[in-house]
Amino acid sequence: MSTESAQAKARGVEAYKAKRFEDAVKEFSTAIETASSESELDGLHLVYSNRSACQQQLGQWAKGAEDAEASTQTKPSFAKGYAHLGLCKLKLGLFDESISAYRKAGEFDPSKAAEYLKASEAAKQAKKRAPAPVKAASLRSVGQLLLWCVMFVNAFAYLLTFTKSGVWLRARSNTFTGAYLVQAGLRWLQTHGLPRFTIEYAQRVLSDKSVQRVTSGLLLLMGPNMVIMLSVLLPEVALCFATMVGVLRAGGFTSMGDRVASSLTGTLLDPSGTAPYWKVGEWASKLEVAALVQLILALPTPKSNLMQLILWGQNLQLRYTLETATQQTSGGLHGSFSELDVRVTGFLGKVPVAGPLALRAYGGLKGLLAGLVKQPEPGKPRTGLAANLASKCTVM
Repeated sequence: MSTESAQAKARGVEAYKAKRFEDAVKEFSTAIETASSESELDGLHLVYSNRSACQQQLGQWAKGAEDAEASTQTKPSFAKGYAHLGLCKLKLGLFDESISAYRKAGEFDPSKAAEYLKASEAAKQAKKRAPAPVKAASLRSVGQLLLWCVMFVNAFAYLLTFTKSGVWLRARSNTFTGAYLVQAGLRWLQTHGLPRFTIEYAQRVLSDKSVQRVTSGLLLLMGPNMVIMLSVLLPEVALCFATMVGVLRAGGFTSMGDRVASSLTGTLLDPSGTAPYWKVGEWASKLEVAALVQLILALPTPKSNLMQLILWGQNLQLRYTLETATQQTSGGLHGSFSELDVRVTGFLGKVPVAGPLALRAYGGLKGLLAGLVKQPEPGKPRTGLAANLASKCTVM
C-alpha cells in the first residue's frame, strides 16, 4: 500500500485497539480513499472489514452491513466479511439475510464452519423470538392501548411536573409502574402462554428482552427514578405505535395507519410499521446503564437510594449474564457497557496528572466487575458464541 494509505490503516488498527472506534473509522476511511495501486486495491476487503468491525462497536449496524458488503464485493471469497455481514443483518432484524451470510462464511472458511453454523442457528432462534407484527384489531389491542394511555399520562405527568411533592411524584410513578406490570404480564401470556416448568419454556422466556425488563418496573416500586422510568417507557411507546398502526389498518383506516407508520419508520418503528425499530432496544439499554451511573452519582446527595442502587446493579448483572448465556452479546447491555467503557477511558485519558492513576483504578474496577459476570468452564478456555462473536470484531 502507499505510504499514506498504509499509515492510515496502521493508525486505524491502533485506534481500534485503544477503543477509539470513531477515530478508527476515520482512519480506515482515509486508507480506503487514498488507495490507488493494484496492491492497495487488492487489500481493500480487509480495510472495509476493519471499518465494519468499528461500526459494530459503535452500534452502527446499517453502516457496518454496508462495509461488510463492500468487503465481500471486493473479495467474494472473504469469509470474515460474510461473518461481519451476518452479525449486522442479525442486529437489523434481517434474519434470513443473516443466516445466508453465515452460511457463505462457512463455505469459504471450512476451518470455522462449526463456529459460523452456531451463529446461523442463533440467527434462526432470534427469528423465532422476534415479536410477531400486529395484524388485526381486537378487544385485546384496544385494552392494551388503554393501559398504555394510563402509563403515558402518568409518566409525562411525572417527567414534566415542577412540583416537589414526594407523595404526588411517588403516586404518579407507582401508577405508571402498575399499568406497565399489567401490560407486561398480558404480553407475557400472549407471547409465551401460561407458565410451564420445562427447560424449553424457561429458555424462551429468559431470552425475551421484554420479560427481562419487567425487573426494571419492579424496582421502580422502591422509589421514583426518572432514568429508569424512561428506560421502561421507550420500548412501550414503540410497541404502542406498532399496535396503533395495526388497529388502524385492520379497522379500515389504512391510509392513516400508513401515514403514522411512515412518519415513525427508522425512529420507533421498523419499515413495516408493525414492530418496534431495532434501535429502540439499544436506546433502552443505554438508558439502563445511564440509570446505574445516575444512582452511583446520587450517593453523596440527599436523593440517594442505596438499596435501589444495589438491586439495580444486580438486575443489570443478571441480565448481562443472561445475554451471554442466550448468545445475545452484541448490542444490548454488552454494547451499552462497552460504549460507556470507551467514554470513561477516553475521558480519564485526557485528565492531566491524575489521569494515569485514575485509569489504573478504573482498570482494576473493570476487572472486578468482569469477574462477576463471566461464565468459566473448569479446565477449559472460554468458548461459545459469545467468544466467537467477539473474535469477529477484531481488525487485521
